[in-house]
Amino acid sequence: MDEHERRIEMERRMVRCLVRELLSHGFKVGNWNEEWLIEPCRDEAAILADTMVCDIEWMSAYDGDRHVGTVMLVYGNDGWDVCCDYHTSLEPYLTRTMKLADRFQGRFQ
Repeated sequence: MDEHERRIEMERRMVRCLVRELLSHGFKVGNWNEEWLIEPCRDEAAILADTMVCDIEWMSAYDGDRHVGTVMLVYGNDGWDVCCDYHTSLEPYLTRTMKLADRFQGRFQ
């Protein structure tokens, strides 16, 4: 696997971890890149099918209709840093995702 493929696979694993973690906390998840790619829902396969389609996306978590926070996803850097920014309101719900990022960062820097 070359470096480009490794980065894409790392991004894919990070995004999958993020989606699963948000869903495990009972949130609906929507993905946006200047228009909704997928409306907020709890369908992991549908959410993942509509990610990684552009350079920057925003994944939002909802508790019912209440917006809890957003994670900014930026593709094409180092892979482990795909979740480059997020609302601090989501911090308690991102522990597994951030641990995975730390593990990847330590392995590839």
